[in-house]
Amino acid sequence: MNIYLHVLDGRLRIKVPEVKGAPLKASKVMEDLSKLHGVTYVQANPTTGSVLVLFESEIISSEQIVQALRQTGCRLDSGIVSTPGGAQEGVGQRLAETLLHSVFEAAIQRAILSLI
Repeated sequence: MNIYLHVLDGRLRIKVPEVKGAPLKASKVMEDLSKLHGVTYVQANPTTGSVLVLFESEIISSEQIVQALRQTGCRLDSGIVSTPGGAQEGVGQRLAETLLHSVFEAAIQRAILSLI
């Protein structure tokens, strides 16, 4: 399964299959991530399987948060994404691409806002 990940500066939303339909796992994820230095808010929704994390990006990165999720037993790298050339790339590569896209998107938004 491929992961859904949306990252903005200081905000991460990720679909975590282990949280969906599992209120105890959602509570454990919230408890564990809340302990991370730089994380200011965590909400794990067992209905949707979505985890929202607000964090101070100068203290902790989204990659560190994803790694912490993996340490709670969440299998975020179990999916494979096919590339146009037929090669396989891991979710880590997809994560990097998604993060780059989000940073680029945020930069464009800020540039547009500065023109207004």
